[in-house]
Amino acid sequence: MQMHQLTPLQASAMLTALDAPNHCLLRVRDGYASQNPTLTTSPVFTHRLMRIMERAWLFQFDEPDLPRYAKLNSNGLALAQQLRAAETTKAVAA
Repeated sequence: MQMHQLTPLQASAMLTALDAPNHCLLRVRDGYASQNPTLTTSPVFTHRLMRIMERAWLFQFDEPDLPRYAKLNSNGLALAQQLRAAETTKAVAA
């Protein structure tokens, strides 16, 4: 999946996971969220979105049938780092 094919919500999930401990989003009541202690609030991403991203080989679940967390895999980690670099480049250029 190329960067231009990601929706803004998918990109947000990837960047949130990149900043999270162990690059994991933990299962919460309404979906998946970061447990990063430096964030006061974390966006919650739906299970449906995380399944789509898992099928695109960007995340992997610890347990396919009843996951407790979704972790960036090597493809997802590389793409998230590219997104962060592009975000930083845009901020510097502005």
